Amino acid sequence: METLTERKVKKPRDNEEVLANRTSGFKNPMFAMLVTQLQSFSFYQDYIGISGSEYLNPISKGSTRRYYFIIEDSLFTESGDTIFTLSFRPRAKTGFNALEGVINIDSRDWAIVNLRASPANEGGLPIEIRQEYQRFGPHTWFPTSFEADIKLRMVQINDATPSAIMRRKLMRINLDPKLDRSSISRNELTIEEKDEAEVDSLLNAFRGEELDSLEQNTYTFIDSISEAENFERNLNLLITLNRGYIPLYWVNLDLGSIVNYNEYEGFRLGAGVETRRDMLDWLTLGAYYAYGFKDKAHKYGGNFRLELIKNLRWEVFGDYRSDIFETSGFDIPGIEKQSLFQNSYRRLYVEQWDYTQRLRGGMRIDPFPNLRLELAAQHERRTTTRDYRYISDQFNGSSFRFSELSAGLRFAPAEEYAETPVGKIKLKQRYPIFNLHYAKGMDDLWGGDFDYHRVQFQGDYKRLSRGFGETTIRLRAAGVFGEVPAAKLFTPASNFRNVSSQWEANIGSIADRSSFETMRFNEFLNDRFVSLMWRQDFRSIFYRRGDFAPHLEMVHRVAFGSLNNPERHLNLGSKDLSDGYYESGLEFNRLYLINFLAVGVGVYYRYGPNQLADNFDNFAIKLSSKFSF
Repeated sequence: METLTERKVKKPRDNEEVLANRTSGFKNPMFAMLVTQLQSFSFYQDYIGISGSEYLNPISKGSTRRYYFIIEDSLFTESGDTIFTLSFRPRAKTGFNALEGVINIDSRDWAIVNLRASPANEGGLPIEIRQEYQRFGPHTWFPTSFEADIKLRMVQINDATPSAIMRRKLMRINLDPKLDRSSISRNELTIEEKDEAEVDSLLNAFRGEELDSLEQNTYTFIDSISEAENFERNLNLLITLNRGYIPLYWVNLDLGSIVNYNEYEGFRLGAGVETRRDMLDWLTLGAYYAYGFKDKAHKYGGNFRLELIKNLRWEVFGDYRSDIFETSGFDIPGIEKQSLFQNSYRRLYVEQWDYTQRLRGGMRIDPFPNLRLELAAQHERRTTTRDYRYISDQFNGSSFRFSELSAGLRFAPAEEYAETPVGKIKLKQRYPIFNLHYAKGMDDLWGGDFDYHRVQFQGDYKRLSRGFGETTIRLRAAGVFGEVPAAKLFTPASNFRNVSSQWEANIGSIADRSSFETMRFNEFLNDRFVSLMWRQDFRSIFYRRGDFAPHLEMVHRVAFGSLNNPERHLNLGSKDLSDGYYESGLEFNRLYLINFLAVGVGVYYRYGPNQLADNFDNFAIKLSSKFSF
């Protein structure tokens, strides 16, 4: 595989463009991402990225308390400087993702000359990286080459383990270019499809030497095998499976739609499909059907997306759903939904639902890589699944119609994206991430029953620090202005089942990473509320013994809210959060590993003005999980 790129930087823009790429056996230019994303471009950050994992840098601040260094050698240069050779490895019984290797330091600027590093944990990726730096003037050093050797230990050929070898050289380095910022893409990576003749011409011009007979024969031989064995088709199959779909003729089958479970529906069986991009890349059609064996109800829906401009992700969309939606749920349209594989379990226990027929349509566009805008119109009819009833001066009933015009945005200023032949692809999820949605409900549009304004906001922040692990913060705020039933009000993300026994509520329950574990479902109802959730994942900082590396996590959660006219909501808990709700807990995760699933236990306590009379009822003890991939 050969890749030629050009990188331009004028802050805040930083773009690497793939000028040419050729991979034996494949025509897909997306393989260029393997080269550009394999390791961090600089070894001066607190954490070094290697093949998607983050490792604490041995030269980060305070690293002498975490790493053990030995001066192995010193070499005097012709200019009178000294190059010190230091080996490094993590100190005994440390619980962080560590590297081991050798680094050479120049005494003139105490700058890195070259280094060799690999993950210290034997269970980690068997990869060794190397980087070289060169002096480009007073106190100015810049990388000139990157290398990586990866042992493919999952593959055995005649009892031998093959290796993947990467060599990357930087040429024509200009540290003071005259660049026009507007000519540099806002995306971090740009990949374009080019014809074979242009690719060969560029590679020949920059390669520096002709391919030898072995290398040339490799292209010819692997290309012929690929054509005979359908390598390209099999690659597309793996990519589709990784997205959670199985390709079937002209459609992809959604694996997550086949079997589901929650306490209201029981087992939910169904199927969801969408048309494949290789059949029609500018139009996507989808449909699904499901049946709940406990509520004995059919659910179904369909959708379409018409792509107007690929790399702006400018699309027109529409969808219809006849399904159940959580009453008083926090539901910003378009927000990235969490799955069970992201440790989102509260949906298993949600009790209060609305049968809903929803018709929605609009347009989305990304005017900038880190900003997504949406305009939409929506009409829905909701019928409560239980005996809830809403009474006001103009309304008395349990079935409601809502008509809305809405606008929303998602802003993630630090996320990194690639502009590719198949559209915009997220390279790295970085924080903060902000989601804001505004809806205007109208009682004179399409038969709507209520007139109101509804605003929802969610901010997510995540940070990895040297000494304290990972900090996660989620802020939610929402408000409804106008008289509406519970379907459009808010209840915080609770996760404590309403059963007669405290033991029954805990045994068999699974903690959710973004919920109030001691708050009962539908215990509180608010027309305006704000909640803050803070989680500190210390990972294995305090304890690691071989493969046993449990994670200690501390959580604190708080919520405030209000509710006007609670007497209008019958047969549903209508207490508000004006006095505040407070909860803290400790989780001991990764106590036991089952393949990719790590199981632990969490203990949570409810305190403050909304504390329950029996102190035992303020505790929640639950299983916790943390997927280990």
